[in-house]
Amino acid sequence: MSTEKPEDMCTTESSPSGSSSRRVSTRTIKRKRFDDEILESSMSSSSLVGTPCKQEKTEPVPPQPIVKAEPVERPKPAENPPESVPSEKKRVPVKSKRKKLKARSYAAWRDHGRWTPQDDLLLIQGVQQTFDIQHVFWGIKLSTRFTLKELQERWHALLYDPVLSVKATDAIQQLNPEVRSRLEKKALFSGDEESLLATIPAPEKADQKPDLLVFKQVLDQNRSRFHFARTPHSLLKHWTLMRHCHLLENQCVPMEKLQEQLVNFSDVEENIHDKDLKDTFDETLDLELEVIHRQRLQKVKQLEQEVDLLRGALDKCGGAAASTDFGLGVIAILKGRTVQFLMKSREISLGRQTKDNQVDVDLAKEGPAWKVSRRQGMIRCRENGDFILINEAKRPLYVDGKAVLKNQKAKLNHNSVVEISNLRFVFLVNPNEEAKRKHEINRQISGVP
Repeated sequence: MSTEKPEDMCTTESSPSGSSSRRVSTRTIKRKRFDDEILESSMSSSSLVGTPCKQEKTEPVPPQPIVKAEPVERPKPAENPPESVPSEKKRVPVKSKRKKLKARSYAAWRDHGRWTPQDDLLLIQGVQQTFDIQHVFWGIKLSTRFTLKELQERWHALLYDPVLSVKATDAIQQLNPEVRSRLEKKALFSGDEESLLATIPAPEKADQKPDLLVFKQVLDQNRSRFHFARTPHSLLKHWTLMRHCHLLENQCVPMEKLQEQLVNFSDVEENIHDKDLKDTFDETLDLELEVIHRQRLQKVKQLEQEVDLLRGALDKCGGAAASTDFGLGVIAILKGRTVQFLMKSREISLGRQTKDNQVDVDLAKEGPAWKVSRRQGMIRCRENGDFILINEAKRPLYVDGKAVLKNQKAKLNHNSVVEISNLRFVFLVNPNEEAKRKHEINRQISGVP
């Protein structure tokens, strides 16, 4: 029988077999359709449903003969199977390798910003000369105060970290030749070099020094054993240091110094600290010690403030005036802890003296005055005998606990306490000069000649 297969709805593109047809878009990126396009497509699809397409008759396919499949014999497994080929080693993932490299170089890169090319050059030279990082830690002054552990980590990174070592060598090569030569001259002396310098005999007199030609001759004869940056002057300087420490071959330590070096067992025991014997680190103990140290500092600061208050109270009671001797022509005294300033004129300036700024009372002589202005203020004596303090700086002054701001005035009485930054003074008025001044004022008022 011949069977007819109906075709699908008509579309713009038919499948290669001709059995069905569908709508296909040739655009790679489809855009959203507008409302009018959606309406047109829906109307066209409804019209196509009502009108079926023409059906083509397909010719009958003749039946094909059925072929029986012959059974296939499976190969029997061998009695002695061949040995399995060893598989390739498992590859370690890249992420784990990166983590290991980061863990190794973390300690070295942690302080990478603190290390300069000059520090790297001094470290490399010192280790090459002495073969001991501890000697380098004692004998070389770097740009930052590194610990012994940090020096060891940096040297380990320069040896085994390829990225860091390449960057460090490039930075050293880019140094200024003058800077590099100056750093090379600072290289430590090796044991071999010191043994050669020890053979140079010391003169009999302590003031005499051997001729510079002797060191030049030793340097020329043993150029391979000395550092390439050594000069006769540097050898003479180090030889003088060795002579001072009695390290030359023809020197002997004086008996006086030997007796000073002889100590008792108890003295040695007192110099031994537990930190040198035990290299343990207890974080909680360190935190407790820091807290205790901080509390002690706060207590000391509080006691100092109380002492200052007591001194001010004693000065107000008349103790300071009794202990002060007023000289001739002294109107008043500004008395501090260590220094007292005499006021002999009717106007004096206060501040911090510099080359460009001259003041009558240099407050830096009393104590730390980094917060004191160069032109802090003035003390002026009026015609009626009153003393006035004028603040000319940004920081406030304190007179008997009251703040005196910039361009403000405050009256100074006898035993007034003046606070300027962290410095305290007591203002004392000469009673004799004050009595004379009052007598003159009364005489002028009364009109008596």
